[in-house]
Amino acid sequence: MNPALSTAGLAEGVAVSWTNTAALSELQLRVFGSGGALLDSRPIDRLGTGPQSIAWDGRVGGTALPAGTYHLQLTGRTGGVAVAAPAAVPVSVDIAAAYGVTVDPRAGSTYVALPPTRLLDTRVGNGLAGAFGANVPRAFVVGGRGGIPANAVAVTGNLTVTGATRGGYVSLTPTSQVNPPTSTINFPAGDTRANGVTVTLAPDGTLAAVYKAPSGATVQLIFDVTGYYVATSAGSTYVALPPTRLLDTRVGNGLAGAFGANVPRAFVVGGRGGIPANAVAVTGNLTVTGATRGGYVSLTPTSQVNPPTSTINFPAGDTRANGVTVTLAPDGTLAAVYKAPSGATVQLIFDVTGYYR
Repeated sequence: MNPALSTAGLAEGVAVSWTNTAALSELQLRVFGSGGALLDSRPIDRLGTGPQSIAWDGRVGGTALPAGTYHLQLTGRTGGVAVAAPAAVPVSVDIAAAYGVTVDPRAGSTYVALPPTRLLDTRVGNGLAGAFGANVPRAFVVGGRGGIPANAVAVTGNLTVTGATRGGYVSLTPTSQVNPPTSTINFPAGDTRANGVTVTLAPDGTLAAVYKAPSGATVQLIFDVTGYYVATSAGSTYVALPPTRLLDTRVGNGLAGAFGANVPRAFVVGGRGGIPANAVAVTGNLTVTGATRGGYVSLTPTSQVNPPTSTINFPAGDTRANGVTVTLAPDGTLAAVYKAPSGATVQLIFDVTGYYR
């Protein structure tokens, strides 16, 4: 077996290439941690002579390894003689440089857009039951639900708070933290407010949230997913754009005239403002202004009178914006509906900042 084993990074794993100078009776790929501990040894069937190649998936026993540096070694037998490449257990500086492999679950992630899907609504027991109490983190399952696969590394979505008894903030994180160093959404008591997010999932596919407020306060949380990232090349890649306005109902850009309550309308995105016709999703900023009644707007790929998710919530008279990542319809359009009492109106503005293709 030629010891000139080489590795090259791939989105789905690591290509391991070598040459068998003689036929082998057995062959294994061994994986070592950075400290030299043997983590895995798996048989491989490349026993014939000549150039060989496999892809190592960065997993042990089906579980993805945590981020870090690992070392690979091939061991086999030919004519009763043990052979290995490299010959020594791979912990020396020289061998680490030659055969070290960096595993980063975040590297090379691509995006898969989804129709908005609600995975958490504490008001109705979806995901978790009952309001969040102040300063008590709780986790809920995302991976394996609503079209999110178990191997997703992050998701995009919309976090909404409602019914807060005291002002405060909510932090959405991969793991539970009583005192997280960051916040996701800030709000006064009694407000219903939303914020678009992109957030890493925990290795088990969960997300955690904590409501930071005075003791005894409560709030209801709602989380709608709009897509996910996977550490493979299976999804779409992102192209950033300078912010470009594709909808302003005040001046007839995209659509003319205010939205009336409960009447969905569609507008063209693909083929405008630098968005190609084959884009599958866009990022942007949705703004509402001049609402005559409080309510919410839902931005979806297709027109829906009663969509199951919301994009932005607001009181009457407020001007409010929310960042979004949203799937386009196959014809490159988006649809919006203003959910409010009959007769109410609101003006909508939508600026794109990039797209997935």
